Amino acid sequence: MDTWFRTGSCRKTKLSNDEGTSSSGTTSSEIVDVSSLNITKKTKIYFRKYNPDFLKIGFVFFGTEEEPMPQCKKNLSMTKSVMEKSSKQNITSTQVSYELSLLIAKKGSAHTVGEELIIPTAKIISNVLFDEKCTKKINEIPLSNTTVKRRIDEMSENVKIAIITVLKQSEYISLQLDESTDVAGQANLLAFVRFELN
Repeated sequence: MDTWFRTGSCRKTKLSNDEGTSSSGTTSSEIVDVSSLNITKKTKIYFRKYNPDFLKIGFVFFGTEEEPMPQCKKNLSMTKSVMEKSSKQNITSTQVSYELSLLIAKKGSAHTVGEELIIPTAKIISNVLFDEKCTKKINEIPLSNTTVKRRIDEMSENVKIAIITVLKQSEYISLQLDESTDVAGQANLLAFVRFELN
């Protein structure tokens, strides 16, 4: 705080104990430029270069041209098999998620019924009838509220696109529109389409 009163700045200056001057003979109003001091020591990063002889001991090229690095072929094959296995599991759990979302949409149930009722019920059944491995697979099925909503929206968009493409391919179309109001007094527009399927 004293330095601010003397210099008008919050920057630190080198002051002696009694006189308010620095050890080099400058007054307290002069400010030492900290950026000119070389404080940090720069360290250079060295990369292990790739050599074609590495293939003899099981290493392959990895990285960029500027920074080539060796990678063990054994680790590469192991990560590849792990990725293939996990992708197969994700595909099956996603398929189950779509089928359960379709059932939820057909029944008109709340979207939360998947994570609140279906998954816990399936866990109980798998614990009693099957082993722990089956329960772990059930835990991988995505059935949250937002996931079910997104799946239903994707399926309805897919149906809409399929119907529009069939209508564009048919020669004759008949379109009937009807507007009615429901109990709440909101207008609903109904569209009936008749077309010739080739």
